[in-house]
Amino acid sequence: MNIRQWRRVWVPAIILLTLLVPAIGVGAHAEYRSSDPASGGAVAQAPDKVTVIFSAETSPTRSSGTVSDSTGLIVSMGGVVDLNKRDTMTIGLRPGLPKGVYTVKWTSVADDGHTAKGSFDFTVTAGGTTASSTDSSTTQSGLTAFPWWGWILGFFGVTAAVLVLAYFLQGRGARPDANAPESPLT
Repeated sequence: MNIRQWRRVWVPAIILLTLLVPAIGVGAHAEYRSSDPASGGAVAQAPDKVTVIFSAETSPTRSSGTVSDSTGLIVSMGGVVDLNKRDTMTIGLRPGLPKGVYTVKWTSVADDGHTAKGSFDFTVTAGGTTASSTDSSTTQSGLTAFPWWGWILGFFGVTAAVLVLAYFLQGRGARPDANAPESPLT
């Protein structure tokens, strides 16, 4: 392969791979893993706190969480990331919450600066008056909902495609034919 063919095939491949490498880091978000009370779960008595477990360590100063009732009234006293176990956030609740559906909203900021947001509901089945029901699904916004392994598989898939393309294009360069007559201009 001469230098012109090399530039035509490998330079675009290297540029493409260089642009795709940062996509692997997108999976470093601290995403929702589990909680107590569980997402969509029901508890007989109102808990004194909600614990949210993330898939990675979160920033203790930039991550946050709140809990609100079905009317949107905040019933929590702030979210705190455990400094010894930074994948865990505890959100304190006001005492004596009535029965009803409560929504937990969280924001996690990973050490690399990527932010993930989501929410989930849980129900308190005993207590005062019943609150109206809301969606109990866990949601995440942006690229955080896409699993980290998807980015890695995508990266290797594109890399393989570029290498296969480069292999086939490598043999397409102009080659002199040994049996062809020489041009009078040479």
